[in-house]
Amino acid sequence: MFDLLLTVLDEGRLRDSRGRLTDFRSTVIVMTTNLGVRHGASLGFGETAGGDNVVHDIRQFFRPEFFNRIDRVVPFAPLSRTAIEAIAVQELEAIAQREGLVRRGVRLKFAPEVIAFVADRGFSPKYGARPLQRAVEQHVVAAVARTMFGPVADGACLDVLLLDGAVVAKTAGG
Repeated sequence: MFDLLLTVLDEGRLRDSRGRLTDFRSTVIVMTTNLGVRHGASLGFGETAGGDNVVHDIRQFFRPEFFNRIDRVVPFAPLSRTAIEAIAVQELEAIAQREGLVRRGVRLKFAPEVIAFVADRGFSPKYGARPLQRAVEQHVVAAVARTMFGPVADGACLDVLLLDGAVVAKTAGG
């Protein structure tokens, strides 16, 4: 694979096994790696920490002729609690935009405790925010779905709360 990428990075084109030519001369290639990640630190956008160590590890892994064709290495810093909660808010807002809820005019109002709960359950030092979507589905979507099976009027507002360590959805005021 590295030899194929080396050809693309060097010549700007690639020929497949059938002789077809693909032109990469006006292409931006973004490559990602976990090289340089130490001891399960999760990465994200922000101030970089230990960027020199990351570049050193990448330089050690790739052959010099490959590394020298890379224009730029951009290291990422660990995700902050604020960033994790912002991602959780985005995931929760996406639930409110689901077709079934929008069609019925049902709105969702998330308590701050729910955001913190989802951020805690959906963040892993090893995997970063990747498990967040699963936590949202398991805890929040399931609670909203259980409530929607009951009598919920079109145009209702559901309060999504944390009660006794579990996420529940209730009709506002109910």
